[in-house]
Amino acid sequence: MIALQLDFFEEATSEEIERAKSLLKRYRRHKDLLAELERMGNLSDKQQAAYNLYLRMNQAIERSVRLIIDVEIRETIKMRFIDGVRRKEVVWHFRSMDPSTVDRRINKGIISVANSLKIFVG
Repeated sequence: MIALQLDFFEEATSEEIERAKSLLKRYRRHKDLLAELERMGNLSDKQQAAYNLYLRMNQAIERSVRLIIDVEIRETIKMRFIDGVRRKEVVWHFRSMDPSTVDRRINKGIISVANSLKIFVG
């Protein structure tokens, strides 16, 4: 009998999970910086390098969030980090659930994003 190997990539390490969490927390700030740099137009080399880095990271975050298989987890992560909704308001949105369940969804989503970022960012 042949065993199928479904895990093509290793799971994210605790450091990679913390990095993903940090990138998710900074997503909105980076989005605002990108918009401002685009409004400026003629960018210096340093500004262009920052723009390219923020764009690359935000695109990787967006892709990683879209790849979360569980719809409820994806919605929770999208609300919390992509839309920038405070945790308290996310918990209220899912008021039929215990707050610890919402927190578990957020944590599972962060892990999923970290696993995907391994592919997109390296």
